[in-house]
Amino acid sequence: MALVDRSGGLTAGAWLDLDLLHQRRERFALERPKVVPVRDLLWRGGLIGCVAPLLLLLVVLFLFVQGRQLAQRQKRLEPIAAEHDRVNQALMEATQMLEQSRSTNFAIAKAIADVRSSSAVLAEVRRLVPETIALDRLVVRGNVLEISGSAEQPNGLRLVNALLLRLSDSGFFTPQRVELSKADVFGRAEQAKLRFSVSAGFAGDAALVMRTSLPLLGAEGMARRTEVLVQEGLVK
Repeated sequence: MALVDRSGGLTAGAWLDLDLLHQRRERFALERPKVVPVRDLLWRGGLIGCVAPLLLLLVVLFLFVQGRQLAQRQKRLEPIAAEHDRVNQALMEATQMLEQSRSTNFAIAKAIADVRSSSAVLAEVRRLVPETIALDRLVVRGNVLEISGSAEQPNGLRLVNALLLRLSDSGFFTPQRVELSKADVFGRAEQAKLRFSVSAGFAGDAALVMRTSLPLLGAEGMARRTEVLVQEGLVK
């Protein structure tokens, strides 16, 4: 039963004893709900309200400590990283110098073994040119050898044809690219000569042919140098 004061109203806290649904609970056999004290509710709310900020504070503290540790670790690793960058840069420079040296070596080896820049051409031309033909000029233009000279008449044309046939049969030159560029007769009848110009294109495998024929041509020094280049893998 609720308590009343002298003025006829409810006393403080008397509303907690009111049971307006007493008859309904008896009809349905229900228990009266327990009244939770206000102090307990305040205690629960205060506990929940304190736990969340505390967890947040712990997370912030953990992140702060971890950040300090990472900063210290980074500071310790900075000299190692700088040394790594220095060594890596030095390695890149050394690799670049090695590639440049390798390219230079291949270029030098190719120039040495190239038929157009070797004494083997002179030896081969000397072997092919008939003795009665006098050479005036021997020039290499790109991949073509140009020969100019003169031959005494009346056999001048026959000698030039013999030279053309020998150049075509040589492994140094491509037969289809051996041509007579010019031929004319000058001088008096008794001292007449045939002046001529011949061009011969080098063969694609002329360098290989040159290396195999160097000993036969008498170019012993060139043969030894070429053999060393082949052993070192600079020339195939």
